[in-house]
Amino acid sequence: MKVYRVRNDVSTYQYFLTERDEDVLTLKMDGTSRANKWIPPPVYILQPKLQAGDFYNFSSDILIPSPRASMLLSEHFEMAGELLSLPYKDQEFFVFNVINCIDCLDQESTTWAIDPTTSVRIRPKKYVFHANRFTEARLFKIPETCRGEILVLDRDQGGDEEFRSAIEQAELKGLIFEELWNDNKNE
Repeated sequence: MKVYRVRNDVSTYQYFLTERDEDVLTLKMDGTSRANKWIPPPVYILQPKLQAGDFYNFSSDILIPSPRASMLLSEHFEMAGELLSLPYKDQEFFVFNVINCIDCLDQESTTWAIDPTTSVRIRPKKYVFHANRFTEARLFKIPETCRGEILVLDRDQGGDEEFRSAIEQAELKGLIFEELWNDNKNE
């Protein structure tokens, strides 16, 4: 079993920015539902000469699948969160808001970045998880980093069960997976 941090490859593929600066803060997703109050902000693509991928973003805690990716990965998205409408030109994109925020980080075994002046934990440096606390959904957030990252669980089952495998099989482009934890390395 492995856990990855997922992020968009913004150096190779297009990404969205909001037309209005004030909309940026309303797009910070923290693991809670936004469906009842969602109003899609106007967006644009800053670097239209980059390749059009299958995933766009505003920041590292948001995925914006293309219409094709939304359709192909709909089961994964439905299990872990909500798709919020984001019209752009003549296409209907969706902001994927992960609301599967679970308490699965092993606080004691995780290595932390510590604030040198206050000695307070800032963020995990080396992640360790309680494997028995994962849900069936492959996409999730943890309370400690819910405003900054989306995590992906891979149970090594392959096929469409795994988010990474489904992306590879569909040949979807635009995401980078950074391995954070491997339970085989932690035995």
